[in-house]
Amino acid sequence: MSERGSRGTHQVPPVKLDHSHTPVLDALADYKRTQRGRNFSPPGHKQGGGVDPRVMEVLGADVFASDVLAMSGLDDRRMSQEVLGRAQELMADAVDAEYTFFSTCGSSLSVKSAMLAVAGPYEKLLKPATRTSQWCRAQITDLFSRLQEKHLPDQSQELSSYTEEAQECHSRLAVFAKESFLPPPDPSEPYGILIGEATRLLDEIQHTCDVLEQAVGQSPANRS
Repeated sequence: MSERGSRGTHQVPPVKLDHSHTPVLDALADYKRTQRGRNFSPPGHKQGGGVDPRVMEVLGADVFASDVLAMSGLDDRRMSQEVLGRAQELMADAVDAEYTFFSTCGSSLSVKSAMLAVAGPYEKLLKPATRTSQWCRAQITDLFSRLQEKHLPDQSQELSSYTEEAQECHSRLAVFAKESFLPPPDPSEPYGILIGEATRLLDEIQHTCDVLEQAVGQSPANRS
């Protein structure tokens, strides 16, 4: 890893990184060139060896051949080659950040992970005024993770507030689709899948919200 900044009273000159290097891509190419046989680690399809021929015909072999773990795959089990580390260092240098951390599964998981990493239960986070659907889902996920019976009245109200925000995000999404002359929600189309999945999640969240409100209304404290 390169040194940035200073060490003690001695200034360490910045190291200029070569952005033509592609550590992950190079490691993947080397893995595909040298790998022999099957291993006992994920993914279960074993680089396509366990895939149904019909799936292979549609998706192609390269999709599965390139599905490789970083540990005991692109790198050894101790990650001694620092494949991800070198790639993240290049990314940090490209965007003038101290550190970067790669994540999978899209922005939603990254937002949720960041929130849970920096704030504990009942701690506050500053957020931009332009809330996204990922942010709303992250707030709801965080609330679900810390539900406690003694705090249900307050948490139920908090969940209702987040659900309203999520509904607003969903409404804006639907309006945008209509104004952009996108086709109606069709599960066979990517945008239709997005709207359909957002609607399903909102229905589940609203149901949970209703159940919690009912439980709070039936609690001994409220009946008295």
